[in-house]
Amino acid sequence: MSYRVAFVSFRGSKNLYPVNCHRGDIIVGDEVYVSMIEKQVHKKAVVHAVEYLNWDCKNAIYCLVEELKGREVWGDVIERRESDVRFHTKKDLIRFLLDAGWKKIDQRSSRAPLYYWLDNQTQTARLRFHGLGIDIQIFDFLVWMDENHEGRVAPQRDGWRIARHRYYHSGRCIFEFVADFSDAFLRNEDDFTLYLTQIGHDGSKRSDVSSFPVEKKEAVRDYSDGCTLSELYDIMSDGSGGPAYLGDGIYLNSDGSSFE
Repeated sequence: MSYRVAFVSFRGSKNLYPVNCHRGDIIVGDEVYVSMIEKQVHKKAVVHAVEYLNWDCKNAIYCLVEELKGREVWGDVIERRESDVRFHTKKDLIRFLLDAGWKKIDQRSSRAPLYYWLDNQTQTARLRFHGLGIDIQIFDFLVWMDENHEGRVAPQRDGWRIARHRYYHSGRCIFEFVADFSDAFLRNEDDFTLYLTQIGHDGSKRSDVSSFPVEKKEAVRDYSDGCTLSELYDIMSDGSGGPAYLGDGIYLNSDGSSFE
């Protein structure tokens, strides 16, 4: 699965194609190489939008065109451009949390969600990583919990709050959001309303986006051949009829036109 999905166009095609984007520094207008799995080649493309969708596309961004410096027998020579982005993937966030003092709760099954917990002076927080997003739970008291506790706590009706944040259409980087919560929790802040207000919403997981169904007037649309700008608007809009934000200061109207 790819939290970020880039919509790109290839030379000679007016359609846009969704591809996995495992980098947080890819922006609208970037020229990239896309790894074409079936053809086993890298194909040049231009990025038109980046959205938080948590899809599993067939193909993925390999690197920026400007980053590929040469090809050698042992592999490609790639020099990543400098970026201020801290979290490209979930692994980056987990490394940050462990460095900040969060403890992982061991699970008996490798398929179980990942749990991490942390105490501040008066409270315990627990994070739950799963396929659809990251849950933030705050206990208004200190909870006994160790690495073998499997994420369970003694039942108590009052004194805890939870927000189930979703990757799908989160509108902002959920990894940065959780890292900001970690910092605020360690500072023993009093008000966590921001972090207990859900971002994103449930969207069905896409195991293969080359043939995923999209509901539009009760019809099923196959985007394996790409999509038009108007169709991209339907995917990215919030349903209000207003412009959809593509990123980098660019907005998309329902008729497929764009403006800054």
